[in-house]
Amino acid sequence: MNIKKNNLGVSMIELVVGLVIVIIMVGVFAVGSKRMQLRNAYKNEARAVIQDIVNKQRIYFAQSGRYIKTMADLEDPQYDKRLGVDLRRNSYFNKFTSLSVGGPNNINPQITVEVTGPGGNAKGVYTRDTDIVYTFS
Repeated sequence: MNIKKNNLGVSMIELVVGLVIVIIMVGVFAVGSKRMQLRNAYKNEARAVIQDIVNKQRIYFAQSGRYIKTMADLEDPQYDKRLGVDLRRNSYFNKFTSLSVGGPNNINPQITVEVTGPGGNAKGVYTRDTDIVYTFS
């Protein structure tokens, strides 16, 4: 006797293989998304730190008539009580790598701030005519 089978369905093995492929694809996209979120968090934190330093430089100038112009003028690469900058508590960007104030005069200076830490390296350049320009690496 010859029994004819109609295999119109999907076997359990084919179903499991398909499910495993879908799970792997979802996992790959989730990891990429998480990395992107973390990178964006680092960028936002760097912007906040640099903006804070620039604002404190401007306040310091208004009070004392001068800027803290270089890294050598800082008391410590993580802390300066004159500026009120304390990077020791920041988990992503916890150290100045560069600080400079330059330009033709103190009225319209260019303030350049670079910070580093586990979040990477970030640089902000401020001039009175433009907003802060940020770069990240």
